[in-house]
Amino acid sequence: KTVSNLKCFSLISFRETIEYDNKIVPLLRQMSKLEKLTVSLIVYRRISFIDGNHLVNDILSNMSHLHTFIFNIITDSVIIDEELLPTPDHVVRPLIEKGYNVKCYTDYCTINKGQCHIYSLPFTLECMYMFTNKFPGGLFVNVRHFVARSVWHPFEHDFFAQISQAFPLLNKLTISNRRAQKKKLIQDEYEQTSSIIEFPHLTILNLCGSSLDYVEQFLFDFYTRLTCLNTLYVDYELLLFATQYFTIDA
Repeated sequence: KTVSNLKCFSLISFRETIEYDNKIVPLLRQMSKLEKLTVSLIVYRRISFIDGNHLVNDILSNMSHLHTFIFNIITDSVIIDEELLPTPDHVVRPLIEKGYNVKCYTDYCTINKGQCHIYSLPFTLECMYMFTNKFPGGLFVNVRHFVARSVWHPFEHDFFAQISQAFPLLNKLTISNRRAQKKKLIQDEYEQTSSIIEFPHLTILNLCGSSLDYVEQFLFDFYTRLTCLNTLYVDYELLLFATQYFTIDA
């Protein structure tokens, strides 16, 4: 009874869940008097993407008083029929038709396994996760913590250049990727092409669990400049390799 009378509800979790359909959807469907709803989730092992059609028909249709819907939802490790791969336009169209400003990207990391990230705009949350190297672009002035993770594709220099532009006020960055970079330039080439990346507000960097390439990417100032960094989390062995046992300046 208490849940059914709520007018504002926020559910934010950055832990992967497999209980979305069994527990979260039934809970939300009880909140018929909601006026504002915020949902930020990472949903794992679902049989289909959480798309606009699902959100409109299974969630929003029961909330006639709702005037604000803020969402940021990743559906990961979804088994997809390769002949029926949903496009971003297909994912967002039902929400756009309802007047929502929304962005989405999809990534099919193997032949039949995919992920989808759908979020409302403007993006007002302070943390964003991304599980792909296919960054869709945009400007996210409210985000302070960005987490990039991938087990299938490396993060190249250009990817981090996009991140620095899209998240201008970022103060915490977490990278998790064991895939070695494929496109690496030597120091002179970086300096000649003026491709040095800057994160002027970044104070915390977490590289634990990532390959040596990312330690070098962020610690060598001819790749990346971190003028405000004061906290670094990194595997000690990789730090030794990157700095040649602390004999060179990063």
